[in-house]
Amino acid sequence: MEVICHKKCRDWLGFLIKLFTRGPYSHTELRFSDGRCFSASWVKEKRGLFGVRAGTRFKKIELKPGRWDRWKIVLSPEEEFKIRAWCAQRAGRPYDILGILGFVLRKDLDAPFAWYCSEICSRALTVFGIFRFPHKISPNGMARIMRAHPNIFQPVIESE
Repeated sequence: MEVICHKKCRDWLGFLIKLFTRGPYSHTELRFSDGRCFSASWVKEKRGLFGVRAGTRFKKIELKPGRWDRWKIVLSPEEEFKIRAWCAQRAGRPYDILGILGFVLRKDLDAPFAWYCSEICSRALTVFGIFRFPHKISPNGMARIMRAHPNIFQPVIESE
């Protein structure tokens, strides 16, 4: 399993996240051993006639070189299964735009039962005892913590 952090901005929200959290990352995902990812996204995905609303979801993501930094977490298949099941129970929840605005306004804003990307990714790892992340955390805050704990979060170096 991996934690992956996106370095490119696709929109104004990504730009603001990078600016106000003082770092290169705008988004975070959990990437399972089968390559499927889980996170929360404010971008509505185009599927079928009506599309899918923004929020928590599983998704297959092509990891384009230079766009993502990755950290591997060594887990047993049972541990990964439990984390995935926890995520599946929360799939389809709304996106927590209030939580993101809290970073900009420097206030602890939070929408109950809604999630933003690093909030749900860090919570999944905290619930299962992988690492105790703070309640409110940005993609850049998560990356700083992972860099400081290479015994738990092993950096994955892209091959040239």
